Amino acid sequence: MATTVKRHSLPLDTVKARRSWIGFNTVPAGESRAARALGRTTAPWMAGIALLAMASFYLEDLQRSAALALWGPRIDGFILAAFALEMACMLALCRNHTRYLRANWLKLVIVASSGLVLWGARLHALPVAHLLHLIYIALVFAWLLGHVRAAFSRSVIPFATLLGVGAVLLAAVGFYRIEPTVHSYGQGVWLAFTTAATVGYGDIVPTSAAAKVLAALDVVVGYAVFSLITGGIAALFVGQAEKRARHALHSDVEALRDELRQWRIELTSRKPDGSTPEGLHSVQDDSRM
Repeated sequence: MATTVKRHSLPLDTVKARRSWIGFNTVPAGESRAARALGRTTAPWMAGIALLAMASFYLEDLQRSAALALWGPRIDGFILAAFALEMACMLALCRNHTRYLRANWLKLVIVASSGLVLWGARLHALPVAHLLHLIYIALVFAWLLGHVRAAFSRSVIPFATLLGVGAVLLAAVGFYRIEPTVHSYGQGVWLAFTTAATVGYGDIVPTSAAAKVLAALDVVVGYAVFSLITGGIAALFVGQAEKRARHALHSDVEALRDELRQWRIELTSRKPDGSTPEGLHSVQDDSRM
């Protein structure tokens, strides 16, 4: 009597609960279907809105034009309103509000930093607000890289390229802020790139202690990124050879299956007394001659 084996698969909520430690755009397990649907729909939009903080940071802290600097608080106000509205809708759909807030702690940081930028001048908390800005930009960027890495799981080159570009852009902000010889964000990008690539033309060099520490970190990230890209290119060529080997192995397995199928037909066609039908006798006799 044939027995059927029932496979117990993990619930969808349990699978989706295995997420990154970065508490951003996470719907805890056991929440309603409407909450999960809204979370999937708003996830890419909220990530893009969060990264608008890079533009607001540039306009508020790095842009010397007073007219353009006015757009910084406006962008922060838009970020604050968007995240407050999205979180209010999610809390209305979620059963456990505390668990949702704990699973999306980065959104609380985004709301707090945007509010501090808007009212930081009155509270004398602008440095703290700008620090929170940089922290959550880096975390959102890391969250995006994790999803991009999963999308390009077969090739590390797109992931490494995005990692390198993001590291250079973030390091450029640091060089512009802490290095006296860097007078524009473009010079900061150039210094970050030449440092990460270990080129070292010498036209701009870090002179302060903090800039030297940042340059050391930039070099480590640069080595890692270029190693990933080099390994990814080598893996592309190795992958082609492995693909051809798998194709040849698949052909051999199919041929072996056909041969076994023929043997099974011969065995099932034997008579109960052990003899074979006349057709098979003639085939066996021809093979012996």
